[in-house]
Amino acid sequence: MRKKTIPFLCIAAALSTAVEARRGAPETGPRQGALAVVAIPAYIDTTGSQNYGYLSGSLTDAVDSSMQQKFDYARANPKTVEGEARKAWKTNKVPSDAEIRQIAAATASDYVVVGSYTLSADKKQIIFNTRIFIAPDKFINVTPLANNADATLFDATNKVATEIVAAIEAEARARAAANQATVKAGEKITLSKTPDPAAPAAKTEDSDYQREKDRYIGVGVGYQTNAVERHIQFYQYPSAALVVNADLRITRIFRIYGRAALPQTPAGQGIPAAYKNNGNQTIGIEIGDRYGDYIFGLNYRNFSDVNPTGSLVRDLANWSASAYTNTNFRLFNLGPVYFGVDFDSYLDIYSTKVTGVTSDNIKILWNLEGAATVSYFIPVISVSATALVGTAFSILDSTGQTLSSASGTLAWDKVNRNGILTGVRYGLELRKNIFGIILKAEGFYTPSVAGKFQPLDEQNARRTSYAFVNLSANYQFGF
Repeated sequence: MRKKTIPFLCIAAALSTAVEARRGAPETGPRQGALAVVAIPAYIDTTGSQNYGYLSGSLTDAVDSSMQQKFDYARANPKTVEGEARKAWKTNKVPSDAEIRQIAAATASDYVVVGSYTLSADKKQIIFNTRIFIAPDKFINVTPLANNADATLFDATNKVATEIVAAIEAEARARAAANQATVKAGEKITLSKTPDPAAPAAKTEDSDYQREKDRYIGVGVGYQTNAVERHIQFYQYPSAALVVNADLRITRIFRIYGRAALPQTPAGQGIPAAYKNNGNQTIGIEIGDRYGDYIFGLNYRNFSDVNPTGSLVRDLANWSASAYTNTNFRLFNLGPVYFGVDFDSYLDIYSTKVTGVTSDNIKILWNLEGAATVSYFIPVISVSATALVGTAFSILDSTGQTLSSASGTLAWDKVNRNGILTGVRYGLELRKNIFGIILKAEGFYTPSVAGKFQPLDEQNARRTSYAFVNLSANYQFGF
C-alpha cells in the first residue's frame, strides 16, 4: 500500500549532512541552502512489446542529463528510487497520484519525474507521456510527444527531455517572479527547498508510505475476537485467539513464515463441560510479488490435540495442508481513491483422527473467494484504509461433516457443503506505520450466513450473522 516541502528558487533552512544521508539523497554541502531532491524513476514501458524496452533507461538518462544543463539540484539515489518504485508500483502500469506521492515521501524527493510510453492504436507511433510531481501536492502534465516507431526513436528521448526541462523551467520562473526573485539569462536555475508552513513536516523512516524491506526477519502478534478462516468459523463455537507469528523474506518474491495460534475455550450453557479448543502451529512458504498481482503459497499445520468433545472435522483435525493463490488487480483510480478486485483460491486437505474412534480420514475444502475493494490514504492521520465487499464459493467442502453414530458404529455423516455461496461479507482494514511497527485493524461483518455455514453460539443455537475483529502488530528487522 503504501506513501513533504516544496522546492523552488529560495534558500531554505540549512540541513545537516546526517539528515541528508538518512534521506538517501546526495549531500549538498554542510550549512548550505539545501538543493531540491529530484527522483527520476525509469520510464514505464506499456507497449506490451519487448522491442522497446531499451527506451526506458535511455529516457531516464536523457532527462537527468538535460536537467543538469539547466538546473542545480540533487538527484535522489537511483537505486533507492527504483527499489521503492518496484515495491509501490504495479509492473508495467502507470502509477496513480497516491503512488507517485509515495515515492516522493519514501525517497524524500521534492520533484518526481514520472514517464511512460505506449504504442499508438495503429502501432506505428510511440506515445510518450510525462508527469512531474512537485511537493507537497502539485502535478504538471507535460505535453505528450508522438514519434514514429522507427530509427528516429533515438532522437525522441532528447525531445522528451527538452519538453520536461521546459515545463520545470516555466514553473520555476513563475515561482521566482512570485517571490520577486530574478533569474539571469544563461545561468543555471537553482531548484531549492521552500518549506511550506501550511504543510506537515516531511516524514522519513516512520512514514506510513514507507514499505516493507526486500529482505527482513519479521515478528508479530495478533488477536482475533473470533477465529474465522475461509469465510467460516474455524471452531465449532465462537473462540477468540492469540496469534504469534514470524517470517523471513529472503528475496522480494520469496518468503518463509510460521505462526502459532492459541485459542481460548469458550464457555456457555450449551457448550459441553469438557469442550476444549487446542492450539495449532503452521509453517509455510510464499512465492510472488506482494506489491504485484499474485502470491502462491503452501503451508502445513499441526494441531496440538483433538477436542475431547468435538464432533466437527475441524475439532478433530490431526494435521492439514494448504495450497493457495491470492491475486489483486487495481482497476482504476479517481484522484487519491483507487478501486480494485481480489480473487483468491484455497485448497485445504484435513487429516482427521480420533484414537480408538475413527481411522485416518481425509477431508477437503476448496474455496474461491472474491471481493471488490476501495482504498484511500488518509493524509491527516497517515492511515491507509481499504473497504471491501465480497463472498466465497465452496467448490468442495466436507469440513462441515459431523461425527455420528449409526448402528453403534461411529462414522462421518454425509452432509457436504459443495457449490454454496457462504454469504456477502463487508470489511474495513486500517493500517498505520509507527516507528517501523506496522499496526493493522480489520473488521468484518456477514449479515446473512448461508444455512449450512451458520455457526453455533454459546447457547448451541444457530447464528444467521456474525462479526469479528482482527488486531495485529508486526516489526521487521532488515538485513
